[in-house]
Order: sequence, then C-alpha cells, then structure tokens
Amino acid sequence: MTVKEGREEKSSIFAFSGNLTLVSYAPKKGKVVTLLSSMHHDTQVEGEERKPHIILHYNANKGGVDVMDQLATTYTCRRKCSRWPMTLFYNMLDVAGIAALTVWFFSHPEVAANKQKLRRQFLTSLGEQLVDDHIQQRLLNRRSIQKDARLALKLLGYIDPPADMEAVEQPSAKRRCVGYCVPGHVTGKSVRCARCAIVMSARITALLDFCAKTVCKSITV
Repeated sequence: MTVKEGREEKSSIFAFSGNLTLVSYAPKKGKVVTLLSSMHHDTQVEGEERKPHIILHYNANKGGVDVMDQLATTYTCRRKCSRWPMTLFYNMLDVAGIAALTVWFFSHPEVAANKQKLRRQFLTSLGEQLVDDHIQQRLLNRRSIQKDARLALKLLGYIDPPADMEAVEQPSAKRRCVGYCVPGHVTGKSVRCARCAIVMSARITALLDFCAKTVCKSITV
C-alpha cells in the first residue's frame, strides 16, 4: 500500500477488513496517498483524476480539521513535555474544550456573535468548574497546602483575608548544621550544603575541601 515504485499514475489500491477500508492512491509518479475510512465500503472512483470517494470526501471536509487545529493553537493547555502520553492527553483536553464550546453555541445561538471573546470566558469558566471539587477537598486540610498554592487560592477568592492563612514560618537568623556538611565542587560564589541547606561562601567551601582531604574526614559547621 505504501510502495511508490512501479505505481501507475492515478491508480488506486483498496483493502478491506470488517467495516474499515484502506485506499492507496497514486496522484503522480513517486507519490502515494493512503487513507483509512470506516464510512466507505466500495472501490468507486470519479473524474479524470480517478480519485476514490474516500479522498473526495476528505477534500470536501478537511477544512474542519484546519479550523480545529487553529482553535487549539489559540487557547491550549499544552506544556513542553518529552512524554508522548502527556502530549496526547493535552491534545485530548484541547479537542474536548472545542467540542464542548461547539455544543454550547448550538444550545445558545443568540450569543454566537462574539465567539472569540466568549470562547476565552467559556474555557476559563470550564476550567474553574473542573477543578472546583478538588479545591474544596484540599481546603479541608489547609495545613497540607503549599505556600504558592495558598497564595493562588487567596487570589482566586477561595481563601479569605490573610488572617485565614497560616503564618509563614520565618527562618531564624542563625542556623547551625545538625550533622556534618559534605563539601562539594565550587561552581560559583556560594554553594548550599547538601545536608543542612546552609549557604556557604566559595572561600569557606574551598577551605572545607582542603580540610576534608588533608586534615580530617568530616568538618562540623
């Protein structure tokens, strides 16, 4: 079905399996177009180009695919990710949002004049409704909510004034290491102890490196 060599121009090869039809069409030498359809179940071709009905049907309706891709690009939930299942999931969410908006427009034809602005409001409202149940569950145990998440909930109005929020613990002025600082390679002006998180200057770190190699095996800060 995908072999290009030796194919006659404007020729078609069909394959059938259950309710599926696969067609391989050669519009010119060195090029093959392959399409799969669950709607067509014959080998009919039309016109001087002898194009199969599957290709004619696709050409007549492919504009919808381009419009959907454009809409998904305008407002998308996609993020840069190297995992293809997550990329597929993001695309499913985008398509679902477009489908939901289309159904909503058909149910409310009187508001379809300003679609671009309404789409943004619709997606915003849809996202808030989808996460509302999860937010309400998180609010039951506010101690487990991180500082950034608490701030976001406050800005969205889920948490009342700062008095309702737990005071953020301020670090003490002096911190002492509870164990042994293990010095590492100096990469800048300062480095952070891997165990106690104390920021050490490059000079102190270099001294610790020297002591660890020559004087003792562990240094207490």
